[in-house]
Amino acid sequence: MGLQESNLYDEKDDTGFQEGYPYPYPHTLYLMESANLRPHRFQPDQLRAKMILFAFGNALAQARLLYGNDAKVLEQPVVVQSVGTDGRVFQFLVLQLNTTDLASSEGIKNLVWVDSDQLLYQHFWCLPVIKKKVVVEPVGPTGFQPETFKKFLALYLHGAV
Repeated sequence: MGLQESNLYDEKDDTGFQEGYPYPYPHTLYLMESANLRPHRFQPDQLRAKMILFAFGNALAQARLLYGNDAKVLEQPVVVQSVGTDGRVFQFLVLQLNTTDLASSEGIKNLVWVDSDQLLYQHFWCLPVIKKKVVVEPVGPTGFQPETFKKFLALYLHGAV
């Protein structure tokens, strides 16, 4: 019995939103690195690579739905924001898709802005640190960085207000 090997692919751009939904594209992608064991966690550069991949995929799916499948320079850029974190260190990314023509190295380019390794806090104490019956470190975060939270909030609220 002779079987021929063949590959069948159902190529489909799927944004994950139901058809007819009034907001069919993501505003911001959130990627949470939740591995509890350090050896299994993504390194920050690996998380940023994952963020670029997901942002590009979402932008490309949106561009194809808006402008068709032909590779070309887009009438209006498609922008996708992304936030990646392990809960303590944040990565911020904005991808602007200007063209779906990825074969050419000439002309219009796609852009990515990255603000990496932004610490939200130094450490979080689950129990107070007590020395000689005196609370040295209270429960909660130490070394809080409000600028990191402001960046997170800016991406979260962008276009909403």
